[in-house]
Order: sequence, then structure tokens, then C-alpha cells
Amino acid sequence: MVPGGHSINGSFWAEPEAGIVGDRVFVRDDTPIHSVLHEISHIVRMTPARRSKLKGDAGGDDLEECAVCYLQIILASKLPGAGRARLMRDMDGWA
Repeated sequence: MVPGGHSINGSFWAEPEAGIVGDRVFVRDDTPIHSVLHEISHIVRMTPARRSKLKGDAGGDDLEECAVCYLQIILASKLPGAGRARLMRDMDGWA
């Protein structure tokens, strides 16, 4: 957790979006849940070698991005108060 008002380390899209460095995800209280789950999903998808060099830009190709988006939807269905429908609405609103 990053304190409110502080920069989010490794954020590709800038605040309040989640940031990733190595195997760590950085978030604030105002970070959208879809952003948190998306970056977590990138980390899960990566090899340890690629993860060790990660700072902000997960890279990857279109197939990985599709897999990451799908995984974040699956993960949202397991979180109380989140769910698939809310996550997809949030993602549509972000685009």
C-alpha cells in the first residue's frame, strides 16, 4: 500500500493506476480494483526471469494481454463486492 497523495511506483498509466516492480504490486486506496487485478495477473503470467526485470511496463503480446484481462475477470468473481459484471463495467469505463 502506498499512502494517499504519494506516487505509485511502477505505474505505467500513472496515478491512481496500480504499479508493478518485480513481483510487487503497488496501490493506493483510490486505485481501481480492475487495475490491481490486471497487474497481479501480469505477474502471475510471467516467467521468473521476466518478472525479475519488470518495472512498470509488463510488455507481452496481444495474446498475453487477452489472457491477463480474462484472468482479472475470473479473480474479480472471487472477491466480495467486486464480481465479473462490476469489473467488466469498470474496464469498459476506463477504455
